[in-house]
Amino acid sequence: MTILLRLCINAAALWTAVRVVPGVSFTGDWRLLLVVALIFGALNAALKPLLILLTLPFLVLTLGLFTLVVNAFLLWMTSALSGARESTAFAIDNVPPVITVTSVRRDNGRATITFDVRDTNSSVQKVDFSLDGDKWQSVYPKDGIADSRFEQFELVLEGDAVSRGVTLRATDALNNTASARGEIPEPAASGRR
Repeated sequence: MTILLRLCINAAALWTAVRVVPGVSFTGDWRLLLVVALIFGALNAALKPLLILLTLPFLVLTLGLFTLVVNAFLLWMTSALSGARESTAFAIDNVPPVITVTSVRRDNGRATITFDVRDTNSSVQKVDFSLDGDKWQSVYPKDGIADSRFEQFELVLEGDAVSRGVTLRATDALNNTASARGEIPEPAASGRR
């Protein structure tokens, strides 16, 4: 009876994690969730005591906070094992998108920052920019809609905005966020004296 109770508690905990924790997703019906809960319970029973013993110095140094790392590892193992048996039904995505500034041009009081945003696991949801830490403003991809794992952007700044610092922020579909600086070069000094 206690095994059945633990299975239901693990299933409820995994269902709650899917609903509450960003980066944890599950696709499938309740029977598949029970299979994943069974795998998670078996890993908890078999590996967790050994992992706690092996990481005891880290647990002492961090006053027990390293338990979060152990639990994350067990969730990752559950994802790997359940995905191999059924499908990629239980996946953890905590990897933020990558922002790559490809070019920065400054012409006649106007600056253009061209950059790419790439995510390995989920689609790019939105991209914003901020000037000198001011309010965030949206930037839209060149194709008009952020709907894939790779998007290209072009940000045009004019007037006094050209001389301010630019921070770019990208968020994927599971709310993982990354930021980057878009450095605008100073105008070239003329060679005349």
